[in-house]
Amino acid sequence: MCRKVLKPATKSGIFFWTMSGSICNAANTVFMTLIITRICGAETAGIYSLALAVGQLLSPIAYFEVRNFQVSDIRHEFSFSEYHLFRLITIIAASIFMVIWILLNGYSGEKLSAVILCCIFQLIEAYENVFQGLLQLNNRLDLSGKSFTLRVVFDTLLFWGLLILTQNFFLSLLVYTIFAGVWIFVITVPISNHFEKAHRTSLSFIPQLTVACLPLFLTNFLMSYIISAPKYAIDEFLLPDMQTYFSVLFMPASMVSLFTFVIYRLYITKMAEDWVNGNRKDFMRQVLLLLLWIALIGAAALLVGWWIGIPFLSWFYGLPQLSAYRSELMIVLLGGIFAATAGWFNVVFTIIRHQKTLLIVNAVSAVCCFLIVRPMVQNFALMGASLCYMVSMAILTLVQIVFILYFLKQSKKGTEF
Repeated sequence: MCRKVLKPATKSGIFFWTMSGSICNAANTVFMTLIITRICGAETAGIYSLALAVGQLLSPIAYFEVRNFQVSDIRHEFSFSEYHLFRLITIIAASIFMVIWILLNGYSGEKLSAVILCCIFQLIEAYENVFQGLLQLNNRLDLSGKSFTLRVVFDTLLFWGLLILTQNFFLSLLVYTIFAGVWIFVITVPISNHFEKAHRTSLSFIPQLTVACLPLFLTNFLMSYIISAPKYAIDEFLLPDMQTYFSVLFMPASMVSLFTFVIYRLYITKMAEDWVNGNRKDFMRQVLLLLLWIALIGAAALLVGWWIGIPFLSWFYGLPQLSAYRSELMIVLLGGIFAATAGWFNVVFTIIRHQKTLLIVNAVSAVCCFLIVRPMVQNFALMGASLCYMVSMAILTLVQIVFILYFLKQSKKGTEF
């Protein structure tokens, strides 16, 4: 049987489908929360928000930050079969973590069902990710982006339709999860098979790949905890509808990070070249330029947030109760600006090859978050959750700045580090 020949990639196609995938991924949570809130109410939307937070904590274990290593493996240090097997192992590890987390937290009823389904969905996406990595390694980001974008769009529309017709949150989420799994095996895997198929392989590579990716995995796991910790505390001390309010207030802050992400992707390659070639002046100019962009986007977000943020969110999600939380929105937005800055500094650390430093930085912020999150939420409710997020991101950003200034100073002295 003849295999269909793939059309060659174009720069415009790669850019369009990559951006489309990023935007759809970010918008998906916004619109899922919207439809659940509108049809099922704030309490069910709060349960969904908690389930997403648990899934996001599970995600770093399943991914293990192998994607960046895989797509930069130009010399084929590891085969695709080895990356595929390693992903299956990390998915099993994430599944074990899911069971332990559920048992420790004693979830039951609809909350248990939502957590399990959201976690399974994250595991499905983690499996898809290894095939997307293969496509990216072969310079076919257009194919991976197109497959991902269409899956998100069709799956979200399917969820919307089912929820509107049945008003059954669990059934809709179940079908949403099953559709994602079917799409991967029917669409994504056959596309990736044009380049390479996974075969049986030995386990001898596992220690080397684990050590190579461990620092970035731990860094991402800590970051996921920092972002989700307020939601865990809200689940412990407050009512489920408060979870919805916090998630809605958090949406504009995530948009700040999304816009800056789209901008700084355009600068990474040039900055890497400047750093390797010793062109420190141009390197620093671009670092400062992106910080200026973040400041401008952040200032615009704060201005719009203060002016129409609460009225718009109240209307969009059908939650008039949000009118009491304007101060919380502004604090979360400020935290989002710090988060966008920290995300940019993560790129800078990667370019200057100090990824291990990120582990130290995130550990400091995670410890601070762990110490303050429960008492702050218990005593100050959503204001406490907002302040915890903002303070944690501020600490993360400030510690990063200290390390970057130190490394730049060492670089000027000609010191190897």
